[in-house]
Amino acid sequence: MRILLAVKDFDFGGAQNHVRQLANALVARGQRVWVAAPPGRQAALLHSSVEHVPVSYSDLNHPLQALRLARLVRREGIDVIHAHQRLATMTACLAGRLTARPVVATLHGQLQHDLTRWPGAPAMLARLIVVSPFFADLVARHSPVLGPKTVCIPNGARRAPAVAGRADGRQVVVCAARVIHRMEAFLTDLAHAAGDLAREHPAFELHIYGDGPALPALVSRTEEANRAAGRTVVRLRGYHPDLPVALARASLVLGVGRVALEALMQGVPVIPVNRRYLGQPVSRRRYSALATTNFVPQHSPPPDRAALRRALADAVGHLDGLAREARDLQPLVARDYDLDVVAGRVEELYRSLAPSPCHADDRVQESMATDRLVA
Repeated sequence: MRILLAVKDFDFGGAQNHVRQLANALVARGQRVWVAAPPGRQAALLHSSVEHVPVSYSDLNHPLQALRLARLVRREGIDVIHAHQRLATMTACLAGRLTARPVVATLHGQLQHDLTRWPGAPAMLARLIVVSPFFADLVARHSPVLGPKTVCIPNGARRAPAVAGRADGRQVVVCAARVIHRMEAFLTDLAHAAGDLAREHPAFELHIYGDGPALPALVSRTEEANRAAGRTVVRLRGYHPDLPVALARASLVLGVGRVALEALMQGVPVIPVNRRYLGQPVSRRRYSALATTNFVPQHSPPPDRAALRRALADAVGHLDGLAREARDLQPLVARDYDLDVVAGRVEELYRSLAPSPCHADDRVQESMATDRLVA
């Protein structure tokens, strides 16, 4: 099959990591893949067989970019377009309409922002992929058009190559997130909570991975926390090209969604936490319920400095038990979220939508019409 993946940004983030990993997994399964995305750090991590087509998306130019994508689809004989994020989805829907190709979208963010904000998108989509049953229920309640088109396929994750265990005695807790302004208060509280804990646990460190516009402000906040602790307890690691490797080296990981999943795939303990919710460590007893919500601890209390300090102190005091639990969970996580298995499910969805070969002559005529439009 010939598949076009479209994504608005191609730097650091869950959707961006997902597109890159999916593209590489599909190529490994023998498919031809194009990625229409702006230049970004993910591009260097694409398999050499994946063709990166630089595209800049904006609200102003999306009709022109749709024509450009349509021409690419016709020229390369693309069978299916798979879009990620709002602007890329809007552009892909128009390109799909011009070329009579099915368009699939994956919901990574908020339903009302990514899809229902533009009234035409629900009708133009052939299928909507959601990553957990929670989001499938959400779509069914709020979009009668998209509900019947919705398919639940989780994000996939891969097991990182074996890494050396931590032999220096440090207890390294890792948080990975986009460092954007709405995350600034949470990350500041987390940094100060780590500084408070450092006085009682001299081996404890917090490493924050991620990049974004709020990074300069976070630098000053972590410096304050380190000064108060009397040592460098919080380290800003910035962008990491292979986050599963960094997570595999951690003693404990903080995060939700893809971050939690990738840590669990490595057999590393996870506290599911974001700026809205602070949950209990993932255990076999909690695994199924958390998987239903993409490892977001819905209905848990919000985090603040004191709550984060208590959660970290309790986890650091029981790291051996949490590590055993995470290792026991790892085969179950691999069964449910192995990247190749997930890519195979996405591939099956594409095949169910791809145009029949008997329409080849019609597609040639449509290609000529589209080229005239673009010209």
